Amino acid sequence: MEGERTEQELQRRQKLTTLRSQGIEPYQSRFDRTHSSAEALALFEQAEKSAGAEARTLLAKVDKLGEEPYKRFTDLDLGDIIGVHGTLFRTKRGEITCEIEDFVLLAKALR
Repeated sequence: MEGERTEQELQRRQKLTTLRSQGIEPYQSRFDRTHSSAEALALFEQAEKSAGAEARTLLAKVDKLGEEPYKRFTDLDLGDIIGVHGTLFRTKRGEITCEIEDFVLLAKALR
């Protein structure tokens, strides 16, 4: 039925309202990007001199981000788009991972 929202949409809209009440703009118009994901991977692999997996893993630690930003990170939903600043490293399993030092919500997914 058109016009009716799913439980997921209602929850995400509530998160949207909460973000705005905290002074966080859920749809940023600007993010100063230094590298695309592909560029960062290429630089990492060039420096490491080995080919590997794509960086699809993000590591967020409360001691790096702080409690409030960490909570905001853990409250993200599938489909939310974020910009991150951090350090790339290779895990013991060989996956390239970004340890997040800071992040910005660029777009909140509602569906």
